[in-house]
Amino acid sequence: EQEGLAARIEFRPVDLTAAGDYGAGFDAILMSNLVHCHGVDACRHMVGEAARRLAPGGRLLVKDIDTADDRSGPDGALRFGLTMARLSTGGDVYPVSEVQAWCAEAGLALERVFGLRRSPTQYLLVARKP
Repeated sequence: EQEGLAARIEFRPVDLTAAGDYGAGFDAILMSNLVHCHGVDACRHMVGEAARRLAPGGRLLVKDIDTADDRSGPDGALRFGLTMARLSTGGDVYPVSEVQAWCAEAGLALERVFGLRRSPTQYLLVARKP
């Protein structure tokens, strides 16, 4: 609102794991702190659903916790992964390379991965629909 963009932005919370018609043609979809709550199959499904609902040129933004490809660290991410294993039904901490692979499978092109300064174990991945 302060920047005069309120008329151009619509926030629509949805459950990408559930069936439903949430619309399509979106310029951007943000999945924030979501993939660590679900198993691999559900994550692939959610990324695929998001990709299907994006307009050409639209972007999927995934913000979550990162771990090394071999899951050797960092310690905070590993502790969080153990918590997810105990408290969720399939959640885990996935390496950003795995999230990139889900995006590629869904037909999205990786644009960039940002590290987050205030939370060094987290990232923001940006992928674009051609």
